[in-house]
Amino acid sequence: MDIPYIVIDQLTPDQQQVWKTYFGDADRPRYIEEGIWRRTQERATADQSGWTAADDARRRIIHYRYRYGLVPTTAAPAIGLTDLYLYHSATAPADEIDAHHDALWDSLATGGWKEAPGGFLWTRRDLKCRITEHDAHPQDKAAGRTLPVGYRSLDVQIASVSYAPPPAVRQLPWNVLSTGIRCKDRPGTPTRVPDLSVLADLLPFQVEIGCGTSVEAGIPPLHRLHEIYRVTDRQGHEPREHRFTLSPTADTLLHELLAEPEEKTAEFVEMFRACFLAEPTPAMWAPRELMDARQFRRPGHHQQLRRARGARRARRVLHTPIRPGRTRRRVGRRRQGPPRRRPAPRPRQDPGPRRRPRHAGRLPGPGGSLARRPVYAVPAGRTPGRRPGGQPPAKRRPPSSTC
Repeated sequence: MDIPYIVIDQLTPDQQQVWKTYFGDADRPRYIEEGIWRRTQERATADQSGWTAADDARRRIIHYRYRYGLVPTTAAPAIGLTDLYLYHSATAPADEIDAHHDALWDSLATGGWKEAPGGFLWTRRDLKCRITEHDAHPQDKAAGRTLPVGYRSLDVQIASVSYAPPPAVRQLPWNVLSTGIRCKDRPGTPTRVPDLSVLADLLPFQVEIGCGTSVEAGIPPLHRLHEIYRVTDRQGHEPREHRFTLSPTADTLLHELLAEPEEKTAEFVEMFRACFLAEPTPAMWAPRELMDARQFRRPGHHQQLRRARGARRARRVLHTPIRPGRTRRRVGRRRQGPPRRRPAPRPRQDPGPRRRPRHAGRLPGPGGSLARRPVYAVPAGRTPGRRPGGQPPAKRRPPSSTC
């Protein structure tokens, strides 16, 4: 297989601008796609892992990391996969590891891989494959984990020839394994309302959106990745019917990649390709319109919830509006030297007559049904109040930095 592997060929000028804005000059490396799955056989996962006794300790770890970039072509640049890295670690009884080892050799021969001098390393054009077998895995020794007698591990690393994973990347899946099993949250008791107009009494608020809007835009759901990387053997739509793929003899991921790298790589880049080509839907534009109308405090996504909670204090301080005669506080930094003198406070100016709200009555666009009477933006954390007679309290509109 050739690297770079073309993902989207002949970008239009608009697509080139999208890449430059959201990938080339972005605040984080969106050109990196990465995922980790670790599945273990233990009592807590008995329903899905098939655990029955203490000597059931099979384990499967998958870590992939892809890097994308612009690739020059004859007419227009293309988006290509410039770095490929896939790590697969299987731990199972010795007889299953031996069968797994033999199956890998057959797949290497089917795919036309060539063994490098010294053994345990194979190449196929711009790809390389390294196989390492362990009686006791070094990561288990370092962490003090013990496995039942007769268990062995087999690691397979497939990467582009020019890519050498740094130690931090190689260690990442084992750090995830050390965190233990993720505890599932219990369902709450939400209140269902027949009419969304009651939300107007709660403005402004933060909105967290799940994957439904992405699926509507043509982006595959998460279980599509489970199918591509053979994480589970889906027997139905119920979660309890999604059994973990733990037996190496039943794992077809490596065979598919080694036998036909080009075909399997097309599945690997499917998610990135769909995300880049997706267009915003009306459900995505509605929160934007309400955000512009200062009805939402800040945009949100369910994946950002944990990070947002951890930075709650910093956000509360850093997003404090600047008033005349005051300066913005900084978190975690202390000025050295003598204290500064505070400037003298300026006299407060009369704000003048209150202006009519920008969006009185119905809001434009898909979110118009949320407000059926004049809605006034208020500082976050304060319940919108009304005077007798339906008149809003005489308070100034908060600055845009608080919305």
